[in-house]
Amino acid sequence: MRKWRCLVALWVGFGLAGFSYAAGPHSSFSLGLEVGTWKPTALSSERPLEPAVLPGTRALVGLGLGAALREDLDLVVSAEYWEQYRLPQACAAARVRIVPAGVCFRHRFAEDSWFSPFADYGLLVMFGYEKVRSVHRWRKGNGYGASLGAGMAISLGRSLTIVLRGGYVYARFGRPLGQTDDYSGTTFSLWTLIGL
Repeated sequence: MRKWRCLVALWVGFGLAGFSYAAGPHSSFSLGLEVGTWKPTALSSERPLEPAVLPGTRALVGLGLGAALREDLDLVVSAEYWEQYRLPQACAAARVRIVPAGVCFRHRFAEDSWFSPFADYGLLVMFGYEKVRSVHRWRKGNGYGASLGAGMAISLGRSLTIVLRGGYVYARFGRPLGQTDDYSGTTFSLWTLIGL
């Protein structure tokens, strides 16, 4: 539990450091909630561009903090959660949980519009856990990743924005978690952002 507190403190600290850098006349901050899908290609290569949750997995959920660095550039610090709760009986793991946390830069193409397409890229740290069937205990496995995506942000007023995003996540672990060590695949998500 102590490690989780340290990780959350570091995550928030890096986010606040990015926000303090953005201080200025054009700075704005936002808090966001995400729901979406993550489709690792190693688990299912069928219809990778279909935004549906894979059978045996839960929806991707996340929390993010954002700050405007310039009129056309945002810094987003986020953490997400994804779980595969149904694995084949032959697999040593009964469950896999992955928590990606990272920093992303989002380039907006229409700064002063209620409708703004964007492109983003970022780096991720992956915290993975698998529940081993034979001993009913959780084992850890850490990894790294990168994300590349695009989407559109729709402003619904001064403080509410809806973001639709699609992208690709490169996600590798030092050892297999569940069925694979490669959880790279497509993501689709809906963010609700509240301006602070």
